[in-house]
Amino acid sequence: MSIQQGSGAGLRFIDVHHHCVLPEYERALVRSGASDPSRPLRKNSDPQALIETMGTFGIDGAVVNPLSVAGVHHGDDANARYLCKTTGEALATFTSGHPSKLGFFAPLPFPDVDGALEALAYALDVLKADGVILLTNQNGIYIGDPRADALYAELDRRKVNVFVHPARPSFVDELTLKMWGSIVEYPFETTRIAANLIYNEQMRKYPNIRWILAHAGGCLPYISLRLKLMEEQDPNGPPDFKDRVPEGVTPYIGKFYFDTAISGSRAAMASLRVVTEPSHIMFGSDWPYIHRKYVDEQIVAMRTMPELDGIFPQVERENALALFPRFAKYPSPRGRGWLRRSRVRGCGFSRRERNPSSVALRAPPSPHGRRAGARCHDQICPTFTSIDPTFAIVARIVLPGRTGPTPSGVPDRITSPGCSV
Repeated sequence: MSIQQGSGAGLRFIDVHHHCVLPEYERALVRSGASDPSRPLRKNSDPQALIETMGTFGIDGAVVNPLSVAGVHHGDDANARYLCKTTGEALATFTSGHPSKLGFFAPLPFPDVDGALEALAYALDVLKADGVILLTNQNGIYIGDPRADALYAELDRRKVNVFVHPARPSFVDELTLKMWGSIVEYPFETTRIAANLIYNEQMRKYPNIRWILAHAGGCLPYISLRLKLMEEQDPNGPPDFKDRVPEGVTPYIGKFYFDTAISGSRAAMASLRVVTEPSHIMFGSDWPYIHRKYVDEQIVAMRTMPELDGIFPQVERENALALFPRFAKYPSPRGRGWLRRSRVRGCGFSRRERNPSSVALRAPPSPHGRRAGARCHDQICPTFTSIDPTFAIVARIVLPGRTGPTPSGVPDRITSPGCSV
C-alpha cells in the first residue's frame, strides 16, 4: 500500500485511541510485582517520534492513553495510587511540548474509590488531563459496580471524558483457546461494562459522563436487541429493571461514544450507525498495538464506505473537537497532504512526486545558513527510517544547484526490513 493510500488526504484525523506506554508506567508495574501480558509490539516513548509516525497516517492530533492490559491495580491500593500518579505526571511532561498535537487520558486506581477520587482531582486540576482512562475490570471488579457510585457522581459533576479500554479477563487462562485473548475477549469485555452501566443505572443517574468505548463498543451494537431482555427478566428484582429504568435499554446505548479502532469495516460501521448518532463516532487507530497495514486499510475503507458517506469529516475530526477543546484552539490543517506541512527531523517537504513510491524533499538549511546546492539524487530518506523500521519511504532528495556527488553522510540507499512502500 502506498503512503498516499494510507494518509494522503492531509493531517486531519484526531485519534482518541492511541497507546503510549512510558518507562515510568513499566517501572511502576515492576514495583507492584505485576507483569505485562500485552502483545510484544512497538511502544511509543518519544514524543517527536510519535508525532512523526502520526503524520504518516494523516493524524493531526492524538489523545494518548498510558496503559497496557496490565492495568493499574494489582491488589495494593498504595502501589496503584503511586502508579497512577507517576504515570500521569510522566504523561503530562511527555505531551507538554506539543499541545496542538498531543493530549492524554490520566489513569485512575479503580477499584480504589478514595484513591480514584484523589487521582481524578489531581489529573484534571493539576496535570490538566483531557480525560481519564479506566480498564473494563480490575481484580474482577467491573466498571458499573455500584460500590463505585461516589466516583461516577464526581465524574458526572465534572463532565469528564472517560475512555474505557478492555482488560484481560481473569478467566482467560482457564480457556483452552490458543489464540491471543485480545482477539475475541476484548470486545466481550467492553460489551460487559456497557451492559453493566445500563443495568446498574449509572447511565441514567450520571448522564454527564462522556463514556468513550474502544473498538466500536465491542459487541454492543450487534446485541443491542438482545439486551432488551433486561426489560423482561431480572434475577435481582423486585424492583425489576423495567421498573427502575422504565425508558428501557435502547436510549442509553446511543448515549455512549465509540471509537473506530480495529473496527473500520462496513459491517461494524453499519451496526454502529443504527444504534447511535453520527456525532458519537470518533476515529481511533489503536497504534502501535496493531501493525500499520491494518490502520492504513481501515483509513482507506472508511474514506469510501457508504456507511460513513456524508459524515466522514465528523468521524475524522469534528466529533473529537467537541470533546477535546485543546485541538480546537489551533487552525484546521489545510493543503493537499501532510507531506506539504510536516517537518521530519530537519527535512522540509517541498512537493509530492507523481511516482506514488517517491516523495520529494527539500534539503534542510546547512549550519552556515545556506542550503547545500546539488542536483536530485534518488535515495531513501534516512530521516524516515526512525519513524517505523517496517515502513521506509523511498524519497528523492532535492539538493538545488549541486553538481557533485551525494553529500557526505547521506547514504545512497538505506534498506529496511519489511518495507512495503
